[in-house]
Amino acid sequence: MIIGLFFVPVFVLSAASIGLRHYYPAPGDKLSSWQYRVAKTLPIWWMLGYYLLWYFQADITGAGGEVRFWVLAGLIFGVLGDFYLLFRRLFLPGFSAFALGHILYLYGFATVPWALPWQIAALVFVPGLIYGPIVVRRTVRKDMLPLILFYMLLINLMLLTAINAEYFAASAEADQSGISSALPWGIARGWIPYCLALGAGLFCISDGCWAWNKFIKPLPNEGFWILATYYGGQALIVFGAIQYSI
Repeated sequence: MIIGLFFVPVFVLSAASIGLRHYYPAPGDKLSSWQYRVAKTLPIWWMLGYYLLWYFQADITGAGGEVRFWVLAGLIFGVLGDFYLLFRRLFLPGFSAFALGHILYLYGFATVPWALPWQIAALVFVPGLIYGPIVVRRTVRKDMLPLILFYMLLINLMLLTAINAEYFAASAEADQSGISSALPWGIARGWIPYCLALGAGLFCISDGCWAWNKFIKPLPNEGFWILATYYGGQALIVFGAIQYSI
């Protein structure tokens, strides 16, 4: 019931935003149509409102409280970034707001003690090490390379700390239940305990698609690929923070 109450409006509002971007493209030299501007931030506003209602009536003083607080802070800057990037002259504030949101997510996940084996940690950076040189070689905006590479490092670190946070929680649960912690990520736990990591992964895909579309060449149906993974990533991080406990 709680899952449906959160995710159904996210899906409906996200589908509306994606549809309006497709059927009402930017007129003339404008960056976006007014229909899309109205719809773009609504899914994130819903997530923020839901999270605020939950946050201020929940017990956030226990385990996982820091993760939940910093996810709230990061989500607020995500709303700002969403809005600013609708306007060409506000690109830098929008980019900065999103970067700060990622940093706040990263900081929140990093408050969890380190438990991830180094072999898994190293694998997290493999896609970035493949994608990074392609971006460096093919981007048409060489002046933006420092920002692009910084952003890539940032989102990879966010993904890494999210995976570690989930791994730590799964290991702690396995130890408390008396189950061997050698393989704490048993499928029997379902998908909900891994929302933070899944959301961070979708965020990486979304940012990768956005960078490719903006700095290399337009993607076919770019609105779907960028927005679907972005809204999905934000939703999973928010819901993961609500469910998170260590």
